[in-house]
Amino acid sequence: EVTLVSGNNGVPVDGTYSATLYTHDEPTAVTVRFENGIAEFSLTDAQSMVIHEIPAGTRYIVRESSYALDGYQTEMTGETGTIPATGNMPAASFINTRNAGNLIVEKVLAGNAPIADDSFEFTITLNRTDGVNVDGAYEALRNGEPIEDVIFENGVATVTLTGGDTLEIAGILSGTTYEVVENLPEYTDYDLAGSNGDTGTIPVDAAATATFTNMRNVGSLTLRKTVAGNAGETNRDFSFTVFMRDRYGRNVNGVYAMSGDAGTSITFTDGYATIRLSSGEQATITGILAGTYYSVSENEANTDDYVTTSSGSTGIIAADGTAQAAFTNTRNVVLDEYTSRTVYKIWNDENDADGIRPDTLTVYLMADGQSVAQATLSEDNDWSTVFANLPVYNADGTEIVYRVVEAVTADYYVRYQYGDAVVNITNTHNPDRFTPTTPDDPELLTLIEDNMVPLGGNINMNEGDCFN
Repeated sequence: EVTLVSGNNGVPVDGTYSATLYTHDEPTAVTVRFENGIAEFSLTDAQSMVIHEIPAGTRYIVRESSYALDGYQTEMTGETGTIPATGNMPAASFINTRNAGNLIVEKVLAGNAPIADDSFEFTITLNRTDGVNVDGAYEALRNGEPIEDVIFENGVATVTLTGGDTLEIAGILSGTTYEVVENLPEYTDYDLAGSNGDTGTIPVDAAATATFTNMRNVGSLTLRKTVAGNAGETNRDFSFTVFMRDRYGRNVNGVYAMSGDAGTSITFTDGYATIRLSSGEQATITGILAGTYYSVSENEANTDDYVTTSSGSTGIIAADGTAQAAFTNTRNVVLDEYTSRTVYKIWNDENDADGIRPDTLTVYLMADGQSVAQATLSEDNDWSTVFANLPVYNADGTEIVYRVVEAVTADYYVRYQYGDAVVNITNTHNPDRFTPTTPDDPELLTLIEDNMVPLGGNINMNEGDCFN
C-alpha cells in the first residue's frame, strides 16, 4: 500500500500514474490508480514497481501488509520520504525472510533379539509462541524415499516407524519447538533404552534429529536331571512342570524352541508346560523374554524312597543369560542287609487216610525267579526248614523277590501262604471229593476245592496263594 500526500497542504494526491513493473529485471508497463491518496498492489519475490511523474515535494509512505503469522520477518528501508524534483529517485525496499528446517526421527533397535519388522508409533508436537500456524501438510522422506505428506492438526501428527527407519519431515519453520514421544503399548517386549533430541528447536537450513533406541532381550532356561545313589534308576524318566510368567504378571503362552534331550520345541498353555528327563539328560528352552519369572517342580519328587534336592528351581530370566535349574534324586539302600524264609508244610489229608503221603518232599527257594537253594522236608524236621542269610538287595540296589516252590506231589493240590518271612505250604487230599462225578474227560480235570477246573485253565487266587 502506497500513500501520497501533497507536500504543501497535506492533501491526498489522487490520479492514475503510469508505472513499470519489473520481474527479474524484465519491464512491463502498467498504471497505478490513487484514490484518497492511496494505491494498493502486490509484488512477489524479485519484483519491483516504479511509479512515474509523481509531483515533486509529494510525501509518501509505503506499507507492507504483515505476514508475520505466515512466519515471515520483514526488513524495511526508505519506506517514507519526499519525492525530489531532481536527483536520485527514492526507493522503498522490503525484504521478507522466512527460514525453515527439517526434523528427523530415527528408530534404532538393540538387544540380542530385536525383530526388524516390529513397528513403533510416535507423536510429534510442533509449537510456536508467536502464533504462527504450524498446521498443514509437510513433505516427508522415509529412508530417503518420498512418502505421503505428514499432516499436522492442532500442531500434532502421528507417525509409525519400524526398526532402522529414518523419517525426515521437511519445511518446518525455523524457530519452531518440537517434542517427539514414543507411544509404547502397555504390554511390550521392548524397553526404551534411551532417546536423544526428543525435544528441541528447528534450525535454519538444517535438520534436528530425534533418535529413539529400543531394546529387546531374551535369555534361556536349562533343566538338568541327575539320579544318584546305589539304588538310583538311571534309565527312568522323571517328569517336570515348568511355569513361566512374563514381567507384566501374565502367564505365558506359545511355542518356544528347545534343545537337548527332550525335543526341539515346547508349548506353554496358560503358563505351564511339561518336560520328561532321565539321569544325565538336560533340556534348554530358548527365546524367553528377559524379566520372565520361572519355576520348575519335579512331579515325582521325594517318592519311591528318593530324596530330591534342587537348585535354581525358581528365578528371573536375565538378558543374554541362561538360568540353571538342576534336580538330583538320590536313593540308597543297605546292600548288606539280610533276611530269612521259614517254610512250614501242612498236610490236609485226613491223617494220610489213603496212605499216599510221601516220606520226604523237596522245596526250592526262588530269588527273582531263579532257584538258589533247596531243602528236604520230612517228619524228622517236623516238615519245616529255614532259608537263612538271604540278601535283601541285588547288587544294583533293587529288592530281591523270594518265592518257595515244592516238587510235584501226586494226588495233592497245593496252597502257598506268604507272611513277612514265613511261607505256609498246605497240601490237600480228599478221597471223597477227588473223583469227579460227570467229567467229560477225567484225565483233563482236577478238583480244586469245590470247582472243577481244566488243567492249564485260569484259577482265581487270593494274594499270597500259589497253585502247583
